[in-house]
Amino acid sequence: MKIVVFGATGPSGLTLVQQALDRGMGVTALVRNPDRLSITHENLKVAKVNIFKEDEIVDHIKECDVVMGCLGTPGSFLSRLPETLYTESTKVILSAMRNANKKRFIVISAGGVISKETASLEL
Repeated sequence: MKIVVFGATGPSGLTLVQQALDRGMGVTALVRNPDRLSITHENLKVAKVNIFKEDEIVDHIKECDVVMGCLGTPGSFLSRLPETLYTESTKVILSAMRNANKKRFIVISAGGVISKETASLEL
């Protein structure tokens, strides 16, 4: 199985990537800063992307069986981010998945990030 992971440099993402690699999966980590990914492995591909630009992520999604989202921010950083970080990035990811004809999206998220807008998004 091949998976794409968004948020692979955070605590949840690092754990997910390591567990997937330990199980023999192919992992593509789509990250903002590749230097923050401390894991190396022959089945790990790392790509620097802007999660708000579909053209930077769609080709990676075409190559996978499932997309996994572990996006998050450090608590001190959260107050400086736009309130739409999760909503807007999810819209882009779902659009890229539609264009790649992929339907499996698993997300680890914090409570309180589901809005009326994201609840109505469909693949």
